[in-house]
Amino acid sequence: MSKEDLAAQMASLILKYEQSGQNRKDFAQAHGMSESKLDYWRAKLSKEAGDQGPDYLVIRLPSGVEIQIPM
Repeated sequence: MSKEDLAAQMASLILKYEQSGQNRKDFAQAHGMSESKLDYWRAKLSKEAGDQGPDYLVIRLPSGVEIQIPM
């Protein structure tokens, strides 16, 4: 998996976390990751978004299908 693919996957997961209403521990456990990894990616992606802005638009359908459109 390329760095870009991993970053896109983690961005999608972070978005799900932020919309889930779950606490960090429960969300991280449910997705097989540590709380520190979740925190790392939240900070990394937040910093990158502040520096560059988003490089893709995510459309999430009620069925769970996600569409990512490069910007």
